[in-house]
Amino acid sequence: MTPYEYIRGSVKYRVSSDSHSVLINRLRSEIAIRRVTVLCDEEIQFCIFYGDLHLAEKIINELGSITNKKCRGLPFLFEKYRRRVGLFAGALIFLLMAFLSTFFVWEIDVYGNEDVSDAEIIGTLKKSGFGVGNIKKRVDIDSVVNRFLIAEDRVSFIAINFDGGIARVQVIEADIPLLEKRQENVNLVASCDGIIMRADALSGKSEVESGETVTKGQLLVSAFVDK
Repeated sequence: MTPYEYIRGSVKYRVSSDSHSVLINRLRSEIAIRRVTVLCDEEIQFCIFYGDLHLAEKIINELGSITNKKCRGLPFLFEKYRRRVGLFAGALIFLLMAFLSTFFVWEIDVYGNEDVSDAEIIGTLKKSGFGVGNIKKRVDIDSVVNRFLIAEDRVSFIAINFDGGIARVQVIEADIPLLEKRQENVNLVASCDGIIMRADALSGKSEVESGETVTKGQLLVSAFVDK
């Protein structure tokens, strides 16, 4: 868990659903969702922020059911010890830390990619001057995007947007056509001495006939035919 997640509070869900993709797409359209992992055909695991808890559980209950839930972070500690001494001091510290944390990039969430891995994209972004720990206002997004596209020819488009301390990186991969293997015409020669039992040339011109004796290195089929 990153400091940013601890400050905002994080909830890890393990959910059973008949359609993982429908559930995840619905959640992503409404809230910030992170660390999505498919555990099996029926279960999926992911994390959300504390502030999205009620909306997330409403969507989950519509499309599946919660099999496990773990809550961590300051908001949950605040609820647990809210009647104890130091409540107001803790609340002020929490608000101050939450405010200051929004100036930094704490996590990079990559989506839209299939062939190029998240790790490769994040690595290239880092080489292009963008990564976890950057102060958001000091990042020249246009410059980062241009350097990234020059370095990574498998990506045709990339966009970086911020959701608090999370950088949402949208990727569209380049449509690179597969190059057909070039077929070159080559001559066929004998690898050893012997007698030709049958001579059928599907391509090129046969230089020998059935029953003919040949020696090692002798031309059997010429790849080039005179027209």
